[in-house]
Amino acid sequence: MTGQPSGRGHDADAIDQLLATVARNSARLDALESQVTDGQEQIAELQAQGLVSARQADQLRHALCTSRRIGAAVGIVMARTNVTEEAAFDALAQASMRGNCKLRDLAEYIVETGSTEVLHVP
Repeated sequence: MTGQPSGRGHDADAIDQLLATVARNSARLDALESQVTDGQEQIAELQAQGLVSARQADQLRHALCTSRRIGAAVGIVMARTNVTEEAAFDALAQASMRGNCKLRDLAEYIVETGSTEVLHVP
């Protein structure tokens, strides 16, 4: 007996945990995508009603996209480092301050590369 009650190796258990984390993050990203779509529709309505200018509407759309990228980066950090959503966001914020760069730029880098090395977390 190897001390593994299921007869499976440590790697198989780690893969199962990683897949579960990815599934949770995928669901979160799907929900965020829905919110972004809703937000874009609301922006269009506000603009059609003359309540926001074209410039303001563009700024709101950019903010929605930025929020989505930050959310995706948080999900990547959660999956790679096995931390909570709050801890992942805190790690992003701290790295942003340390590197004197905008959080959205750091998030974009993480989403594009998949690398969390810039965070200096285990």
